[in-house]
Amino acid sequence: TLERVNWGMKNSANKKDAPDLDGFLDRAEKAMPESREKDVLAKPGTPDHRRLHVQVSADRLEAGFEAIFPATTWAEVQDTLSQARIVWGIDEKNIRAAIASAKESGRIKRNVMAARGKPAEYKARQEVHYPFLDGRKMPESGEPVHLASSVFRDIVEVMKYEAIERIRAYAQPVVAVAPGTVLMVVQGKDEIIPGRDVFGQAVTTVIEEGIGALKAGDGATMLTDGGLVAARYGYVAVQNQCLCVLSPVWISSNAMEAYFFNPPGLGERPVPSVDIVMALLDEAGIRFGTDHKAIAGMCRDLERGALRESCVRIARGRAPALARGQMQFHFDVLPPVRFERIQNLLQSIDTPDISACEDAVMAMPAGAVLGEQVAGGEGVGTGRDVFDRPVALPEMARKKMYKAGPNVRREVRDGRVFFVSDIYGYVGILGDRVTVLTPLWIAPDRMQALFVVLPQEKPTWPSEDDLRGLMEQARVRFGVK
Repeated sequence: TLERVNWGMKNSANKKDAPDLDGFLDRAEKAMPESREKDVLAKPGTPDHRRLHVQVSADRLEAGFEAIFPATTWAEVQDTLSQARIVWGIDEKNIRAAIASAKESGRIKRNVMAARGKPAEYKARQEVHYPFLDGRKMPESGEPVHLASSVFRDIVEVMKYEAIERIRAYAQPVVAVAPGTVLMVVQGKDEIIPGRDVFGQAVTTVIEEGIGALKAGDGATMLTDGGLVAARYGYVAVQNQCLCVLSPVWISSNAMEAYFFNPPGLGERPVPSVDIVMALLDEAGIRFGTDHKAIAGMCRDLERGALRESCVRIARGRAPALARGQMQFHFDVLPPVRFERIQNLLQSIDTPDISACEDAVMAMPAGAVLGEQVAGGEGVGTGRDVFDRPVALPEMARKKMYKAGPNVRREVRDGRVFFVSDIYGYVGILGDRVTVLTPLWIAPDRMQALFVVLPQEKPTWPSEDDLRGLMEQARVRFGVK
């Protein structure tokens, strides 16, 4: 079609009596030597030439002709509609006008509306109310909280995070509810006036009916009248047209730790009792390492409004026992030669070329335990995770004495040696030293400081405190962005 249009425009240029584009296309279609499948026009002289074709919309509420030809008659239109079984909402006035226009002008009339159905509509709407939203306002704007707010979407993604540091850094407010809290009240029911499609069939689905009543999602229960109540203590979320109550219990990916997630509250916030927290642990399947003392202290501080931690560890598994001299790393260890290349990259005189880093590194935050080693004694067996499942010693445990390298401190507790990171940075082994490389690059003239982001398979990003610590260590104090 584009080639024919270009040819017609080229040959009609600079001519006073040049035909318009529609007329040219019409004549070009008449001169086409070959028929095309599913085209309006077939090869002249064949039974399909100038044949009427009806198109029906997906919702079956509209039907139209692809084209009305100069020779088309009202009898042909009626016959075509009858064969297509279109019997309702036929727009005779519009079709006859198209026939007359095509005959008078000698041109094809395209996309002619032939029939319109009648959509279904509401006679009465079901009333839906969310009592838990009453009186709650956004902290910055003071506007009432509504279900479309990101407050009820972001929390879903947060609970999927694999790093506890990212959980701790979340500072958006949540709406907390106690078990039995009424989430949704439904009054009345939808009354629909049916419509009809172009085939004369009844239509009962209302177009653009809106969200309406939500369904019961995780942590919510539907009542017989269609209302919803909270089945657990947790944070309200909206996911896939369902109203959910997410458990505040977050479990690490290795199932060795469980935390109670405690972000800021939006409006009045119920305080969980010890029994409620224990019920949450039981629901999550946690059977080992429950810290009853930490749970009692947390509930007491929540009651007094004195809890400042965003994550409280409430269960911890038992790591597998290491034999004398064995080292267990908490990060993926790169071969020393590769990690040394990364060190050279970060310490280069020129601006680091990130594309030169061919290996994914692992970043750890300040205070993270990088590895542990038994200083004396022998191992006592396998460990247990919080689900009370056995945890075997990983194959990467090694019998070699390691030292604390740059930005790492060595701590001895209960016959074990722990290597702890002093800063946020990229971790690895250089020789026999557990090392953390700072991601902060300082220009030789000390006029520029850059944070170098190297590729990570499972990214761990620094907090503001981590960045301040890096700059303080490097004595970067002026021109900070």
